[in-house]
Amino acid sequence: MAHPMKIPCWFEMKDTRGNKTFNLKEWKEEQRNFAEALKYSKKGVLVRTEGTIGLPDYKYAYQEPTFVVINFNEGFVVIEAETLAMQKGKSTDWIKAERMAHFAIKKSTK
Repeated sequence: MAHPMKIPCWFEMKDTRGNKTFNLKEWKEEQRNFAEALKYSKKGVLVRTEGTIGLPDYKYAYQEPTFVVINFNEGFVVIEAETLAMQKGKSTDWIKAERMAHFAIKKSTK
């Protein structure tokens, strides 16, 4: 809530599970394809909100931005999906992720 987004957007949440790197295979092909469809589909995407009390059964999305949020030990990064999709290699660490992030939130080191 400290960094409000100005337009509707979608987030895929990921976690390094305590590791120093994020394995890019954790972001599945189906998730990448869905992120691409949400942003670029000419017809839009109908999304089922099944199991979410109080929300309508479906939401329609049309060319909305998509992000991947990754929880590292050092903090959280919010990376545009298409930026992360272009990454080469098997994994990314905090330093690389922070460089490509739309924004990063460092955890307190108290």
